[in-house]
Amino acid sequence: MMINRGIFALYIIFQSYLAIGQQIDDQQLWLNMNLKSEINNRWSVEISPEIRYNKGMQGFKNFNFQIEPAFRIVKDLFADISYRIYTNRTTDDYRIQMGLTYKSKFNNNIRWNSRLSYYFDTKTFDSDYFNEYPVERVLRIRNSVSKQVKKFSFAAISDLRFRINANSTENFNTNRYGITFEYEFHKGHSFQLSNLINTKYSKTSKTDYILSLNYSYEFKLRKLLKTIKKKSRQMKIS
Repeated sequence: MMINRGIFALYIIFQSYLAIGQQIDDQQLWLNMNLKSEINNRWSVEISPEIRYNKGMQGFKNFNFQIEPAFRIVKDLFADISYRIYTNRTTDDYRIQMGLTYKSKFNNNIRWNSRLSYYFDTKTFDSDYFNEYPVERVLRIRNSVSKQVKKFSFAAISDLRFRINANSTENFNTNRYGITFEYEFHKGHSFQLSNLINTKYSKTSKTDYILSLNYSYEFKLRKLLKTIKKKSRQMKIS
């Protein structure tokens, strides 16, 4: 019964945001999925497909797909590298990102995550293109503080980005902040609902409002393979 109440509460909040967001031209809707597998005690890999809508959540913006292997350096420190492709109706863009993430707990219910990463965006990996059109290089600092109450958690997020191109006259690029609600409805399975404000700075600043709905599933690969092997043996015996 508690599962039904949690999902129903997120559904009501999501529908309320949809009704309001469709009246705002700068409102975006992001629908994404995170599939994370722990390969062993050190390595994990995460796959994240996502579709984005803009223009009051009614116009297709892009589809992107990301794969991110991560390595646990010490207990609370992780290193990762990711590859992402953005595609819309006319063009494709690519992003390579490398980061360090530190995770800590103040007590059993409050967590703080801090991530420092570097990425660059490009339309091709052709060296001639790099020489003629310098890619955008960005330093990204993301912090979040979350509190867990039973199967629910609430987080405040800050995401700052700084251009580090040699010829860039405007270093501060993007300020994104907001709140996230998460509900774990089954072990390893959760829904996340985020409300974000994203401001990009150039000669003139532009602010967008983002409603993000995410489904996450985390599993241990070795445990999953053992379960599959066990079930296959049982089927052969029967």
